[in-house]
Amino acid sequence: MKRIYSHFWFILNLVFAFGYSLIWLKVAFAAKYSVQADASMYVFWMQRFLDPALLPNDLNVAYHESISPVGYTALFKGIASLGVPPMLASKLLPIVLTLTTTVYCFNFCLQLLPIPATAFVSTLLFNQHLWLTDDVNSATPRAFVYPFFFAFLYYLNRGANVRAIVAIGLLGLFYPTMMFVAVGVLAVRLVSWTKGRLWLSQRRGDYLLLAAAIGMAGLTLLPYGLFGHAEFGPLVTAAQARAMPEFQAPLGRISFFNHRDPLDFWFDGIHSGLGLSLNPLIVSVGLLLPVLWCYPRQFPLVQQCRPAMALLLQILIAAIGFFLAAHALLFHLFLPSRYTLHSLRMVVAIAGGVALCILIDAAVRAYQQRWQGKTARLVAWGIAVLVAVPLLFFPQIFWAKHFTRAGLVAGTHPALYEFFQQQPKDSLIATLSAEADNLPVFAQRSVLVSGKYAIPYHPAYYNQIRQRAIALIHAQYSFDGAAVRELIQKYGVDFWLVERTAFTPAYLDSRWLKLFEPANTEARAQLATTKPPVLAQMMDRCKVFESGNFVVLQADCLRKET
Repeated sequence: MKRIYSHFWFILNLVFAFGYSLIWLKVAFAAKYSVQADASMYVFWMQRFLDPALLPNDLNVAYHESISPVGYTALFKGIASLGVPPMLASKLLPIVLTLTTTVYCFNFCLQLLPIPATAFVSTLLFNQHLWLTDDVNSATPRAFVYPFFFAFLYYLNRGANVRAIVAIGLLGLFYPTMMFVAVGVLAVRLVSWTKGRLWLSQRRGDYLLLAAAIGMAGLTLLPYGLFGHAEFGPLVTAAQARAMPEFQAPLGRISFFNHRDPLDFWFDGIHSGLGLSLNPLIVSVGLLLPVLWCYPRQFPLVQQCRPAMALLLQILIAAIGFFLAAHALLFHLFLPSRYTLHSLRMVVAIAGGVALCILIDAAVRAYQQRWQGKTARLVAWGIAVLVAVPLLFFPQIFWAKHFTRAGLVAGTHPALYEFFQQQPKDSLIATLSAEADNLPVFAQRSVLVSGKYAIPYHPAYYNQIRQRAIALIHAQYSFDGAAVRELIQKYGVDFWLVERTAFTPAYLDSRWLKLFEPANTEARAQLATTKPPVLAQMMDRCKVFESGNFVVLQADCLRKET
């Protein structure tokens, strides 16, 4: 009977997880041209697995291929070998990831508090939180954190050390920062607080497990050392980043420095802060768990919690430790937030479910003690149900427009994409339009520069992007046809995509274009004159396609006519 009871709550979790996935699928396939924003950045170059002729000699492709985690790349390459397009795979993988996460999360929660209903609530809260963010629906490397990390926790607590080490290896192959947190958990477990003092573990197996984890981490990082980033050199230094507008809030592509409020920098900054998120709001109840823990008589369910509950605290200590180390060694350990963002999401959601059930249990017990009898029990559990129903359907009711849709981008210019799809596969498009972000995905053609792909972590890559952007701004707003010809010849541009509104000062107010000074200011000065730039004069003469506000100019025509 007890097993049936547990299976009921487990299956119910899977039902909700699958239901959330179906909502995502409906949204993801609602439009012909739609993609999750981060997925487009990570997966666009993988279209070459099916057609190597696509995006040839593309700087953006070379860079993003070099920084993609080894395991992530291998997975999509394997899927593509089965004939499944990578962009399609990125929309289907969230189902697998959600269900796998649900399985491990539920079983891990049972190890903390062996009450299936509580495991159900914690897992449900985590799934709701997951689908309110842009993690799992992106199918990017960070989406793999949750199934692998929960698997690590489950096997660790079960004593299946070999499987726990394998889970650590998978974390390293897909998302190395969380692999460090997992290794950190094993290190923190060596220390305990008993009778008012710290004690080191006396179990030899704990040290062997940590050594094995460090060894596995070293093996998984080896490919990155041999192949990763070599083409584009070392990461940007802290001193270099402080001098770059790309790292300054609020305009920078990576808005790390110059936050107006120190609290925003340390707690809410997407790159620099802890990244504590309390969505859905009910998970904030988890912050009360340490308080409830101190009053076991008033909250009897606390007494049923197992020692494994200490893992939640150990995760926090390990994550915050690496968070502080990443700040101290900026950017050698990459971004500080990447250690706490995902860790806090898991800990807070689980703690929220446990705390909520402890509170409901205490309320039901108190009511039953005061009002005896069968009717009192029915009323008490009726109240519990009234609390549970909003919990089950909160996201669908209050976040219907956002639930599962985080970061979803729909292409709004299908005619433009289809025009470029008909052009040679080695075509290169120059444009300052925001549509440059979509063309490599929807049109499968290379762009000279794009705000989305202009990641400033590696100077050897980003300096080239910055030079291209400055040259493009200069050429597009120049009175001299030589600047246009020089850009076309230097980079091998085939088409120039221009918006008719591009020759107004307001167009240069784009957050991305403001980064390129003094080119932006010089372009504004040129627009202030009565003479139109050369490119504006050539729009009707060299036009090969027009759709709405967009005009496509043929580079050969521009080279001959300017």
